Amino acid sequence: MKRVFLAMALAIVATTGAAMAQAQMSKPAVPDATIRTIAPTVTVVPLGRWPEGLAWDGAALWIAESGVQRIAKVDPAAGRVAETLRVGRLPVDMAAGNDGTVYTLVATERAVFARKRGGPGAVLSGVAGCPERMALSGTTLLVLTWPDCSSADSKIVAVDTATARSRSSPALGKDAVAIVAAGGHAWVLHRDGAVDVVDIAVLTKRATVTIGGATLALAASENAVFVGGLDGAAPLVARIDVASRAVTHRGTLPGAGRIAAIASAGRHIVAADELGALFVLSADDLTPLARLGAPGLAGDGPRGMLVVGDRLYVTIHKGVGINGWRP
Repeated sequence: MKRVFLAMALAIVATTGAAMAQAQMSKPAVPDATIRTIAPTVTVVPLGRWPEGLAWDGAALWIAESGVQRIAKVDPAAGRVAETLRVGRLPVDMAAGNDGTVYTLVATERAVFARKRGGPGAVLSGVAGCPERMALSGTTLLVLTWPDCSSADSKIVAVDTATARSRSSPALGKDAVAIVAAGGHAWVLHRDGAVDVVDIAVLTKRATVTIGGATLALAASENAVFVGGLDGAAPLVARIDVASRAVTHRGTLPGAGRIAAIASAGRHIVAADELGALFVLSADDLTPLARLGAPGLAGDGPRGMLVVGDRLYVTIHKGVGINGWRP
């Protein structure tokens, strides 16, 4: 059985494990017409303005509602918002620890907000500069920030979630747009297709991996880092092996929309372009396995994406004007 959730500002796309298994059986195909299409069930859950990053606390989904200064707790089974919590101006990214603590990167406040399960929540730490994105590695939050609030330079601020103490990396260069953690390192993506590999223990850059193209999206599994963007006029995806730091696979997908979000899903990844197309790919070699024919994803592009079990959650900005939101 396939299920789907749809709402005004947030699109939640749920695909069952059986659907993923069918996708894996598809033969490799580059032309769009030969890629198998799976029609999942889609449910839309209404949220406030500008939903962005997502996190799973072990029982519920949390979404940063950047336009209304809060985070929302969503009950996936009921397909509704169960709780909201005000965190400050422009919450953009989220992460969750193994203990259920949810962390929110609040850009305009230049801070990380932490909410323990069942608690009220409070600011954990300030972050210098203009923070852009965040990743969690064990008990260390890795915040990608622009020191002078322009894309001319970037660095990582590492925050210890137990002590709230922070430390900073040296400068990492311009146009840094995304960060993930894998293999004891932070992986920082730049718009020109360069990926910096930074040792989390000492915040020293160990290598730079070159993908090329115009890149925007980043995701990680235990063994690989996945990059998405645009190569000329074609959607670009690439795979980096964590251990060797080598680009093992690089290719393009059908369509003309830049890959704006990638989610890791075990043996698969899901890549979403800015026009709303969703592709399931092999995590091993990026073979296109299926297209998810999910309606309602067109809008201001996918803003965040997360796979939990057999469900794929996607946030989008969709509506008319700033306040005239509608399904």
